[in-house]
Amino acid sequence: MFQFLVEALVLCLVGGLIGVLFGSLGALILSKLAHWNTLISPLAILLAFVFSAAVGLFFGIWPARRPRVSIRLSRCVTNRRRNAEGGTRNRMTG
Repeated sequence: MFQFLVEALVLCLVGGLIGVLFGSLGALILSKLAHWNTLISPLAILLAFVFSAAVGLFFGIWPARRPRVSIRLSRCVTNRRRNAEGGTRNRMTG
């Protein structure tokens, strides 16, 4: 469960960092090209990271708490490979 959690959290925080960088870059470009006054609030950046971390925690815990789904999917993939290779086993007979 810890591995799911760490992977999801790191991926979401990296995505949050990329989002903040693109958003800041977009604000700077609009400021220069359109002569708009833009302000990048530190609170908005903090909220973006908190939301990103919350999404990472949720989607890291949710699949970790349901390992049966991944086991079922791996069996299905294995059975499809066997059937594609000419095997006689199917999902119903195991």
